[in-house]
Amino acid sequence: MLFKNARVYRITRPLDRYSIESALQEHPARECQAIESSTAGWNSPAAHNGPLVHRQMEIDMLRLTTYTKVLPAAIVNRMTDEYVRKIEQEQARVVRKRERLGIKDNVIAELLPTALQQCRDTYAYIDYARQLLIINCASKGEAEKFCTALRQALGSLPVTPLTTSASPGATMTHWLLHQSEPYGIEIEGDAVLSLPAEGGTEKATLKNHDLHSQEVAGHLEAHKQVERLRINWQNKISATIDADMTIKSIRFSDIIAEKIADINADDHAERFAADAAIMTDELGELLADLVSAFGGYQVEQEAA
Repeated sequence: MLFKNARVYRITRPLDRYSIESALQEHPARECQAIESSTAGWNSPAAHNGPLVHRQMEIDMLRLTTYTKVLPAAIVNRMTDEYVRKIEQEQARVVRKRERLGIKDNVIAELLPTALQQCRDTYAYIDYARQLLIINCASKGEAEKFCTALRQALGSLPVTPLTTSASPGATMTHWLLHQSEPYGIEIEGDAVLSLPAEGGTEKATLKNHDLHSQEVAGHLEAHKQVERLRINWQNKISATIDADMTIKSIRFSDIIAEKIADINADDHAERFAADAAIMTDELGELLADLVSAFGGYQVEQEAA
């Protein structure tokens, strides 16, 4: 199990590592009951009925499972329209917006008990050595839902989104402009360059492109900044770095794949442990190099 994305948070005060397992046990994953639209709880990351925290050295791996009932908007709207028409015909009056919203809520309540449920897993790990929380998702909203669930389980979660002293967008723009990326980081052929403009944002989306070309230089001279840039780190990891430090579309190289394949694992739990150990080590080193390239950590206020 290798992460495809990473949203990174700094832990601003030490967590009580050995109380986490018992705290998560109070909030296990479960399916929605009749009138619930969604639930979120904790599952074993590594094996069925295993511990809710997969612990290796200075790493704790977690898995949040979310069940969500599926109510297609088309069906909800059609049933709402039918109820509205019936009221208007029988009572010879117009149903106003506020009443219509109430009818729609009633339709949802009617459909919820028999609605199908979708199940989604979100993995994350706590790196105690680096004091980081890394969540395997690209969406800010999904990451915040994970943090909310973990905060509810633990009582508090002192984290803040990772920020650096230098702007990642400005720094990556400098790399392109001066062809001066740091040692170990190689720019690949994908980028999004943007310039705030009246009524929106001017963007140039480049795919499989020579980013040191005159065309790109023209965009940069017109004051466009890097919004997203694909890099290769030490020929081990290829990833897209956003200006807000979100890491997306992570691909581990054949070097990492061979490293994982060389480890003998007899079952799923052992394979998970092997994958997790190598992945977290490599991602940790990548993050350390990126933070260094962006001027180190920015001093932040403690999060509650």
